[in-house]
Amino acid sequence: MPTECYRFVIQGISTGEQCQNVLHFNCNNNDDAPPIAVAKELVEKWHASFRTDWLDWQSNRYWVRWVEAKRILPGGGNSYWREYPEGSNIGGVDEDQGVLQCAPIMKLFAGLATNVQGRVFLPAPWQTAVTANVIGNTYATNAIAHFEDLLSFSGSDHDFVLAVYSKRLGSGHGVTTCAISNILGSQGRRRQPL
Repeated sequence: MPTECYRFVIQGISTGEQCQNVLHFNCNNNDDAPPIAVAKELVEKWHASFRTDWLDWQSNRYWVRWVEAKRILPGGGNSYWREYPEGSNIGGVDEDQGVLQCAPIMKLFAGLATNVQGRVFLPAPWQTAVTANVIGNTYATNAIAHFEDLLSFSGSDHDFVLAVYSKRLGSGHGVTTCAISNILGSQGRRRQPL
């Protein structure tokens, strides 16, 4: 079976507003498991291993509402999601969030063999994490550490690799490294990351 690409969505509430973070993961489905089974494995692995890491560096004005995984390549598949009770998975930093419209950006790089870059808009950081529109070391270090843990991990039956999904190329490229944009600002679609 060729490499499959799964979309993974973290739906959160950020100071009363919906906030979605979309990631992609490649998976070699050598045992031809149904897409719903692999999607469930991805969601349950995130819940068990990465949920608390994700929340530890978020403001306590942010909470995770649900997570979802769905195969997008090849073909498609059913979604598997896990919903959380309101306010049950809140961020670990006891501080208000800063400006919600200017979210930090995690830049994803898919290696030297491809000229593919991706980005993930992160939830708004807490207020003292940003000084003069520059993200502080604590926030940046925690965000990078979390994404480095996501670069490659094993579920119960499959291995997953963080990927940059290219709709135009119809493929998911494995991420080799990531970096956080050190400047906050408005980011337009299909523009170079800040």
